[in-house]
Amino acid sequence: MEEKVLDSVYNKYAFLFQNKSEYLTKVRQAIEKYENWALSSSNIELFLYELEVIMHKYLKERLNENPFDVLDKYIEINLKNCTNYLGALEDLAKFCDTNYLILSTDLVKKLLLDNVILNNIVGNVCKKYLNSIKIGRFNNETTNKLVREFVYIYCDLEKIEIAYENSSYSYLRYSLPPFDTKEQEIAAIKKAKDGDNAAKEEIILRSVRLVYSIAKRYCSEGISMEDLIQEGIEGILYAINGYNFDYDIKFNSYAYEWIRQKISRYVISKEHYFGGAFTNAKLYGEYEKVYEKLCSKLDREPTIKEVAEVLKVPSSKLYMVIISNTSNVSLDEPIDSDTPSSISEFLADDSSDFVLEHEDKEYLENIDNLLESMGLTKREKEVIKLRNGLDDLGITRTKVEVAEMLGLTHQRVAQLEKVGLEKIRSYMNSEEKNNKKRLKLEKKN
Repeated sequence: MEEKVLDSVYNKYAFLFQNKSEYLTKVRQAIEKYENWALSSSNIELFLYELEVIMHKYLKERLNENPFDVLDKYIEINLKNCTNYLGALEDLAKFCDTNYLILSTDLVKKLLLDNVILNNIVGNVCKKYLNSIKIGRFNNETTNKLVREFVYIYCDLEKIEIAYENSSYSYLRYSLPPFDTKEQEIAAIKKAKDGDNAAKEEIILRSVRLVYSIAKRYCSEGISMEDLIQEGIEGILYAINGYNFDYDIKFNSYAYEWIRQKISRYVISKEHYFGGAFTNAKLYGEYEKVYEKLCSKLDREPTIKEVAEVLKVPSSKLYMVIISNTSNVSLDEPIDSDTPSSISEFLADDSSDFVLEHEDKEYLENIDNLLESMGLTKREKEVIKLRNGLDDLGITRTKVEVAEMLGLTHQRVAQLEKVGLEKIRSYMNSEEKNNKKRLKLEKKN
C-alpha cells in the first residue's frame, strides 16, 4: 500500500525529477517516519498528505529558481500525447494559475520556440480557431486569458495578423515601477482625471502589482485570478476619480482601500468568501473539528497552516477568524511549523513574488493605515508592529524589548497588545456582519 501511495504522488510530480530514485531521496524522511507503522486508512491519508506537502514546497522552490525548466519538463511529460489541444493548453494555464505563476512575454516566447510539444499544441489551436482569433472573438472559445496570451504571442512569432482582446493579464506582463517623484504622479493623475486614457493606462501599469498582491489573498476555487485583477483595476479607476491633491499620501496608499473593497465585494457577491461560502462562525466550527482530528492523527497540536490546508482556505484567513472568535489567541501562535506567524500574514500576504523592494515602504504604510482603520491608537499600533516585525527592520521583538524601546513597563505593553487584538477582533466581527448584509441586499436585487 505504501508503494501505491508513493507511486501516485510520483506520477503527479514526475516532471520535477530526473528519475524515481531522486524522488525517493526527496521524500526519504516521510518514508522513514511511516515505514514501521501499520498503515491503516487514516495513516495512509496522513502519509499521502505529508508527501503532498513536501512536493508542493519543492515545486514552489523550483518555480522560483527556474520556471522555464519546470514548465518545459511539465509539458514534456504531461502534454506529450494530447489530442485535445485546447484542453491541453488550458491544463497548462491552470497549472500556472494554481501556482500563482505569472509568465513574462519572454518566458512564453522561449517556451514556444524551444519546446516542440508546446509549439505544436498552440499551432494546432491557432489552426482550428484561426477565424475566431483573427476577428478578436477567441474569448468565445476559452475563458482562460493565459491561454489567449499563448495564442497571441504565437501569432506574433508567426506574423499572423489578428485582432487582440483586452486582457488584465497583460497589465502584469508590462507593469511599471512606481513614479520617481510625487510631481510625476500628480501630473499623471491630473491628466487621467481629465480623461487622458494614456495617463490612466500608465497609472494602472504602475499600480497593478499592488492589485496582484491583494488579489492573491482572495483567489480560491471558483474565482479566477484574472477576474480579481480586473476588479482591482476598476478599483484603481475609482481611486483616480476620488483622489484629492491635498492628500499627503502616495496614490497607491490611497488606492489600496478602493482596490481591496472592489475585490472583496466581488468575492462576497460570488458567495465564495474564505474559499467557500463560509461565515466566520461556520469556519471556526469547522476549524475546531479538524483541529481535534489532526491532534489525534499527529499526536501533537497541528499548526494553523495544517488545519487550513484540510479546510482548503488560506491560513491567513483562518487565523483572522480564530482571532475574532477567541479571546486568548496570541500573534505568536505558529501558522506554519517552519515559520512563526506574524500580523502581516493576516493583514497582507507578503509572499507575493510581485511585491518588490521598492514597494516595501508602501506595504508598511498600507498596514499602518489598515490598523488605524481598525481603531488602534498610535501606541497600540506601535506595540503590534514592533512585536511582529512590521517596522523598517522587520524584526520581531519580545514584550520586554518593546517596553524598553517605548519607555513603558512590560505590563503596559501587554495591556496595549491585548487591547489592540480586541479591536482587530471587533473589526473582523463587524466586517462579517456587513458582508452578510451585503449578501442579503444583493440577493434581493
